[in-house]
Amino acid sequence: MSNVFRFPARPDFYFKYKDGDICRALAEGVRHEVVATDIEHALFALLFESDDDCHYMARDLLADLLHANQGTA
Repeated sequence: MSNVFRFPARPDFYFKYKDGDICRALAEGVRHEVVATDIEHALFALLFESDDDCHYMARDLLADLLHANQGTA
């Protein structure tokens, strides 16, 4: 999986998010059955999988959810 997005290692990458943005994005996502299933798989991969590619794909999916929810706050 060479096309897996890698998050930058810069701490300022996260400066644009406010408290509660991640929770709001997750709450909005669980309202939709398909998205809720994707969130569940991503969280499972982050918590229980040891494969780095699984972690990167899960983080990418959750970041996409966060970016999609930025305009709805």
